[in-house]
Amino acid sequence: MMQAGIQLKLIEEAGRKKVVPAKHPKQGRTLKMRGEILTLSANEAVEVGLAKGICKKLHDAHKPLGLKDWQEGRVDARDLVQSWKKKMARDISQIKIAAQRADDYLKQAASNHPLRFRHHDRRQRRVQADKCIKYLNLADSNLVMAQRIIDRNPELGLSKVGLTAMRRRIRGYKQQIEAIKNRR
Repeated sequence: MMQAGIQLKLIEEAGRKKVVPAKHPKQGRTLKMRGEILTLSANEAVEVGLAKGICKKLHDAHKPLGLKDWQEGRVDARDLVQSWKKKMARDISQIKIAAQRADDYLKQAASNHPLRFRHHDRRQRRVQADKCIKYLNLADSNLVMAQRIIDRNPELGLSKVGLTAMRRRIRGYKQQIEAIKNRR
């Protein structure tokens, strides 16, 4: 222990030796002076309570520290490959789910397209246009999620070109619907 401002002394209290700050009122042997390094042998450290015990092997330290025995886990290439495969499968399934949801939202947007409601009044066309834009936004957010998964995992070898093109088309659809919505 090396802290310049600490002074320690050893006192005997209730039949046991104890390390206390030098300012403690009881008389005792000085262990560490200000600016010096605390040096004790293993037996002395155990005796004064600064150490739990002495052991020759790491295995023997478990009992004094209150630890249960443990085994060193072997990590080999096969385990790493298996965990990597599981992660890849999970990420690919998330991308598929996001793409499927985006497709469903695009279908709902198409069914709510304002041109399908030409014979309705202007207010109804605006409501349908808002619904269509909402579904296009949901589709776009799912494509963004899929794109983030692909960015996070370049080892999947998937291209973002299709997703980027689809997002561009959705942006165009939204502009087209806004124009229809604002038309008289």
